Amino acid sequence: MATQPITLKRNGLPAATGLVRQARLLDVAERANTAAVLLADTVSNLRVHLTRSRKAGKSFVTYSKVISTAKKRPHGAAEHLLLGVAENTLKTLSQVYVVWVTRPRTKPFSEVEKQAFWVLVDTPGSAKSLSPLPDHDPDKAIEAVTKRIEDLGGDVAAAVETAAEANPGTAEIAFEAASNELLRRAGGALSLTEASERLNVTRQRVHKRIQEGTMLGMHGPDGNLLIPAFQIEAGKDGERIMPGIEHAIRPFVKAGEGGWAALQWILDKDPNLATTPLKAIRAGRVDEVARAAQAYVGADEA
Repeated sequence: MATQPITLKRNGLPAATGLVRQARLLDVAERANTAAVLLADTVSNLRVHLTRSRKAGKSFVTYSKVISTAKKRPHGAAEHLLLGVAENTLKTLSQVYVVWVTRPRTKPFSEVEKQAFWVLVDTPGSAKSLSPLPDHDPDKAIEAVTKRIEDLGGDVAAAVETAAEANPGTAEIAFEAASNELLRRAGGALSLTEASERLNVTRQRVHKRIQEGTMLGMHGPDGNLLIPAFQIEAGKDGERIMPGIEHAIRPFVKAGEGGWAALQWILDKDPNLATTPLKAIRAGRVDEVARAAQAYVGADEA
């Protein structure tokens, strides 16, 4: 029997019954890592790794115990993968939590803090109820964001507690195998630091480009951000992002699809282009690529 192709969607997890909480975990991981990058200077200055145990609160102690207990029982490769993501995510969340609880409560929010606030609290309906807080009531904004971080930690613990439900192992292992194969076809992957050094820009700038859809990045099985190497190439004044790649990425960002789905589409032959989108970009067919990406995302959601 032929092996069925794996469709990577929804932040990189294969769509499969019983994986809702695991998919939620990857969403939390992305929020936590984004907020940590935005608040990187503050995290470093506070030496969070030393203060976390005193400041992170009872909720995080409880969540950590859930993960510690799960690590002690026998588990397969899939659960091991999930536990690694959960542990890294909870650590990052607790660091970001410390930034907020040690912050002067009446001090106006900086632009970076506002960005981190919305990364963490953005949920359906939140814009209407919380939009005045960062500008007009920093104290209540801190209450809202710290409560939200505790809730996100709860999502991490819930994913761990249900790791063995509905036989998720097969899908998780399939995701790891599929993602490794995609990265091999993409010429490997760079870390956030490696990409920023090659482009001679800050880590925050690379992360912002990924959010804007002008650069491709996604979280790997261990929760770390991966940047496909093919999109960084030589230019007249040093290395640069491949011109035109944003036309392939932005439709996926706007549609709420994950970076893995975008990477798979870029590397596979598209019937509207009669070639791979990557080859079409290199041939200068960027308008056609944009239309093909929009068609693909629209058909995928129908």
